[in-house]
Amino acid sequence: ARIKPKESIMAKIEKEGCKNPADEIEDLVACRLIVKSNTDIDGILKKIDEIFNIERRSFRSFRPSEFIYDDVQLILSFKDNPFISNKEILGKKFELQIRTGLQDALAEVIRGEFVNDELATSAEYSDPDYADKYFSQLPDKVKARFWGYKFTIEYLKDANRSDLNQCFDRLNRNVARLNAQELRHARHAGAFITYVTQLSDDPFWKDMGQSTTSRIRRMLDIEYVSEIFLVVMHGIKDGREHLDDYYAWYDEEIPDLEENRRKYEVCKN
Repeated sequence: ARIKPKESIMAKIEKEGCKNPADEIEDLVACRLIVKSNTDIDGILKKIDEIFNIERRSFRSFRPSEFIYDDVQLILSFKDNPFISNKEILGKKFELQIRTGLQDALAEVIRGEFVNDELATSAEYSDPDYADKYFSQLPDKVKARFWGYKFTIEYLKDANRSDLNQCFDRLNRNVARLNAQELRHARHAGAFITYVTQLSDDPFWKDMGQSTTSRIRRMLDIEYVSEIFLVVMHGIKDGREHLDDYYAWYDEEIPDLEENRRKYEVCKN
């Protein structure tokens, strides 16, 4: 767990123009929960839902040097119950990240400078073959051992990054039982998915019954808004299979954004 540093809070207040930071900043306090396996996540989410209000749920993908790892990010607030003596915390939001031990270990390594060839091994390393070497200079068999974690589904026996990415995709599909929209969040973190996620936070959709607690928990509210926005852009399409294509096509930039936003508002109203 961590409390956001004062300097970071002040920068966020200035950037976002927060008038009531304690209520508006959702990650003043953040925690990370490390679980043994993806199979544990569904049960943990059910327990969390019993104790907290799940204000928002998202799957985030990080692509440092195109090696992808994911985590579940929750924005939570306390539900009222007789065991809470300090009622002032009710409604206050905080962040919770959920990762498997494997994903957390990979995340720490990926963020580290070693894999990006920004640090070398010690020149005094006991084995001279591996002393003063960057990661890219290590033999393939050593890289394979470096990435040689035991996966739930299979062993990965080489250092090919595309294989690693595919393995995480299979984990998300077969172990965590994600729905189609959650899988889109696991694969994409660009312009379109970010934008429609912001649109889905509009209180209008809650008033219309689209942003219920259960739908937010499964990201179905974001899927619905995505469909509306794409109808504005391209007209009515059969089914939802086209969503995957548009999420990929608009990962970098949404064409004619201002004009399409204007049409979206007209459609919404």
